[in-house]
Amino acid sequence: TAGALRRVQITCMNPNKRNWKGQFISVGSKRMGTFKKFIPFDGQPYHIPKVIYDELKDRKCTVFVTEKRGGEDFRKATLIDEFAIKDLEKRQALASNGL
Repeated sequence: TAGALRRVQITCMNPNKRNWKGQFISVGSKRMGTFKKFIPFDGQPYHIPKVIYDELKDRKCTVFVTEKRGGEDFRKATLIDEFAIKDLEKRQALASNGL
């Protein structure tokens, strides 16, 4: 279900949000209602609803990288995942099974 909690560690990869402590995320629809949560970017384990987890997995941001072309620097836009998300639920299950 959309409200089922997932235990995760979230790191923001967006360089424009480097100094942010976290961000409010709001996801919803007429059928399921609205889920609103403050997501901290401190890398600590945290529980979030599955619908917000899915939204964070889908988010992308643009970063610029410099490439050399014909001896000149060229700035190129690249899309990356905005958040690095570690799903701790799977890791904990493996640890409890002795793997």
